[in-house]
Amino acid sequence: TNLRKLLTETADVFFLPAQSHHTRIVMSDTVSEEIDVYVDKDKFKHALANLINNAVKYTRPNSDVTISYR
Repeated sequence: TNLRKLLTETADVFFLPAQSHHTRIVMSDTVSEEIDVYVDKDKFKHALANLINNAVKYTRPNSDVTISYR
């Protein structure tokens, strides 16, 4: 499974909730090549969604939540 795709699909769900909290979600592509990961896709997305949700919920208004990987 493509890591960038998993991150993007999961983060997309939180763009509107982030806007309502006056927070911006930023995807930081620091890796130029595609990375494939061997994970349980549903469990990975669930864990990632929890992290993003908490980041949006507990970040001060007018701030960024940055998602990056290396």
